[in-house]
Amino acid sequence: MERNYAVDVVKGLGMLAIVTIHTNPFRNMSFAGFSGATIDFILDTLSRFAVPFFFMAAGYLFGQKAVREPLRTLHLKKYIGKLAKLYAVWQIAYILYDVCLIAARSVLEKTEFPTAVAAYFGAMHPLKLVYYSVGNSGYHLWYLPSLMACMVVIFICYKYKAMKGLLWASVLLHGVGLFGQAYSGLFAVSFPTRDALFFGLFYTTLGFVFAQGNIGWIRNRRAAKANYIIWILAFSLLQLAERAILVGWFRGNPGDYFVSTALLVIVLFLAALHRPHAGKDSIWAAIGSKSAGIFVIHVLVINGSHLALLLTGYERVAETLAWNLLFTPLVFVASYFAYEFLQRWKGRLLSFRWVTAGAPRQRRA
Repeated sequence: MERNYAVDVVKGLGMLAIVTIHTNPFRNMSFAGFSGATIDFILDTLSRFAVPFFFMAAGYLFGQKAVREPLRTLHLKKYIGKLAKLYAVWQIAYILYDVCLIAARSVLEKTEFPTAVAAYFGAMHPLKLVYYSVGNSGYHLWYLPSLMACMVVIFICYKYKAMKGLLWASVLLHGVGLFGQAYSGLFAVSFPTRDALFFGLFYTTLGFVFAQGNIGWIRNRRAAKANYIIWILAFSLLQLAERAILVGWFRGNPGDYFVSTALLVIVLFLAALHRPHAGKDSIWAAIGSKSAGIFVIHVLVINGSHLALLLTGYERVAETLAWNLLFTPLVFVASYFAYEFLQRWKGRLLSFRWVTAGAPRQRRA
């Protein structure tokens, strides 16, 4: 099947939204009578479509494979293998960053480095590290094991022709998961719900079902572009109102997803399916096709930037208006080029070909 460039565009914008969530622009400042915390709340809330859309897009693309040919175990192994490799490499990268940070603190604060490192690794819980990515700086990497788990469940249900049951089960689990999010002010569950079971499974299953079903009507119906824009704006505002009410009035957790999030993401996906060539030659489509690289590296760029300010004594710069305006887009751009640089040079760095590249060839006798 041909590539859906509109999905790539939304993924590119979604990646910018994820960077915005993690940089928290304006949170610790105020200007012109506006509270920075309020601005950050609005930006953070409007950005919450991103991770659900990534889950849904992954499920859709996996479902397209099943449309072309029956899914086999080999397909799943290749898919899981790529994600597992990406996850393992970047978990190690973030652990190494943490160890270097501990070493720096040990020198500055004159503490015992071995003791600090032992405490760091001793606090890690293997299951929480692997499933929730809790215990090091790579907190955002939870998405990768969650996506792997979702695809395994979908593959099994697909093989046993139980996708309809899985869809309804995922809706139910997602509903329960809301009470670990902003709805915790009404009734709080005692377990985390930002994971594969309560969060990712619903969206990946929905994407897979979209790919499997007859979606020709989406492209054929005469839905104006303006109609999608109106619905996207309406559900974005509804998400903002839903979060404000649940957090402000009912004192729930800020939350990562809401009821309106599902409505917003579904409309976004329908719009992308309706106009698959929208933004084909745009920079956002190019970025969206390589969003995984920005995703894994951007937190390292954020942490490294704040560490540089701390070591140079310029921490107050982070409180300026210029920093809060520019930091998020600069992290986004820097993450893109940093990962592109790593991709280009990783082959040479991991081999000795660059050492012998200029060596003269020996003639055969």
